Amino acid sequence: MKRTFLLSLVLLTGTGSAAEIYVSASGNDNSPGTLRQPFQTLERARDESRRLREGGEAKGGITIWLRGGTYYRRDVFELSARDAGTADAPLVIAAYPAESVRISGGVLLPASAFRPVRNSDAL
Repeated sequence: MKRTFLLSLVLLTGTGSAAEIYVSASGNDNSPGTLRQPFQTLERARDESRRLREGGEAKGGITIWLRGGTYYRRDVFELSARDAGTADAPLVIAAYPAESVRISGGVLLPASAFRPVRNSDAL
């Protein structure tokens, strides 16, 4: 009976507390990166995860939650070995549950950028 209780206690307590960082395409990088006040960019979330790990605040790992939407990229998003964490405290970047996330390297063009082709040679 004692063994069952101890096993349950270990499973419930885990190895440490995991940190969660939130990102939204409509967020703000000056926000604290919480569910209600998410960051806007992957870079800001990555930098915050580095700060948490270096400060010893992410002993159970870090999850960066991407809220639904399209994230338009202009530059390469770089991660290095220092971002990976460990088997016991990994960095996980994932879509927020039940939300669709797209990371696009394309450029969003406004509808006004398109005009009908009138040149007969082009047609």
